[in-house]
Amino acid sequence: MNLPPSTSGNTTDQAAQFDGFLSPAIVAGTYTFKIYNDDGWKTIDGQVGKTPIATYTAQLESLPISFVEMNVTSNPNNDKFPKISSASSPAAIVALELAGLPYTGSLSWTSPLFIATSPYKLSFVEAYTEGSVSTTGVVFPRVAKFVDIFPGSNALTGTINVAANPANLGQKSYSEVQVNYTNRNQSRIRSFISFN
Repeated sequence: MNLPPSTSGNTTDQAAQFDGFLSPAIVAGTYTFKIYNDDGWKTIDGQVGKTPIATYTAQLESLPISFVEMNVTSNPNNDKFPKISSASSPAAIVALELAGLPYTGSLSWTSPLFIATSPYKLSFVEAYTEGSVSTTGVVFPRVAKFVDIFPGSNALTGTINVAANPANLGQKSYSEVQVNYTNRNQSRIRSFISFN
C-alpha cells in the first residue's frame, strides 16, 4: 500500500518501523490454526489437553516487501510504488465524484520499481466509492460501488467507466482509484489516489 508520509511528528526511521511490524517473529512458512469449541481461551494455555474441532493450515510464501526495499521516505515521489496520473485533473475528478455523476477516467501509471525474484504483474485497476444511505450523518447502513478493469498484465494505461452513484447513496465519505500488482508468492503492491 502506498502510505502517505507521516505528519504527526513521528521520526522513527522506516527500517525500525518494519522491524517493529515483524517483531512477533513473523517468518515465511506454514502456520497452523486450531479451533476449539469451549472456553479454554479464557486462561493462558486453556486449550492444553483438549481436542480442536477443526485445524487449518496456511502457507505464507514470503514476507511483505520492507519499507526500506520500497524506499518509503518523507518524499513519496522517490518511492518505488506505481505512480498514477490522469488526463483529468484531480480537482475535476473530485468534482464529478462529489456530484455523483458518471465519468470516464483515462489513467496511466508507472510499474513498480521493486525488483524481486518473482516479478510483479498488473492484476487490476479499480475505482471505488463508499458512503452512507443517510444524508444526515448517520454512518450505517453503508453503500459501496466499484468497477474493476483488467487491461493486461503489462499495461500502463487504462480507461475506467464509472457509473453514477447508486440511488440509495445519500452521503459519500470515501473514493479511490487504485492500481494493484501481484506476484506468484501472494505478495501485492498497491498504489491509490483517495478522496474523502
